[in-house]
Amino acid sequence: MFKLSLFALLILVGCAQTKQTTLQIESLDEQLSQIEKNDSTIVWLSFEKGAELSKFSNKNMFIDIYTDWCGWCKKMDASTFKNEAVVSYMNQNYIAVKLNAEQQDTLRFNNTNYTFVNSGRRGYHQLAALLLDGQMSYPSFAILSSDGNRVKKIVGYQSTEQLIPALSLKE
Repeated sequence: MFKLSLFALLILVGCAQTKQTTLQIESLDEQLSQIEKNDSTIVWLSFEKGAELSKFSNKNMFIDIYTDWCGWCKKMDASTFKNEAVVSYMNQNYIAVKLNAEQQDTLRFNNTNYTFVNSGRRGYHQLAALLLDGQMSYPSFAILSSDGNRVKKIVGYQSTEQLIPALSLKE
C-alpha cells in the first residue's frame, strides 16, 4: 500500500511540474507574441528576461549597452529607437535588451555571475566589458545568438540609416 501511495504521489508531482512548465511556455509564447505585435515602441527587456526569451524563441538578442550619463545614448533613445522602421524590424527579428554598463546588480549568464567593478570615477559591469571586449564606449551594441554567443558588435551612435543594415547581420 505504501509503495502504491508513493507511486501516486510521484505521478501527481510530475503532473504538477509538467503543468507549471506548460504554463511557463504559454507565458513566454504570449510575451513573444505581444512583442512581435507591438509596432509603436521597441519592447526593451531586462538582460535576464531577454536571455530567457531569446533561448525560448531562438531569436537573436540585441543588447543596447548604455550609461545614464551618455548623451549619444539618449539621442538614440529619442530618435533612432523611435523610428517606425527600426521599431518594427527590432520587434519582429530580435529580443531587445537594455544593459546599463555601470549597473550594480549581479547578472548571471551562461552559468557565470557578472558583477560591478569599481574602477576610476564610475566603474563598469563585467558583462558589459565582456560583450565589448573591454572597449567601454557608449553607446555600443551587441547581438547575441539564442545560445549566447556574440554574433556582432556595433560601436557608436547609429542613425536609422546605419542601424537597419547593421541589424540584417549581412556584412
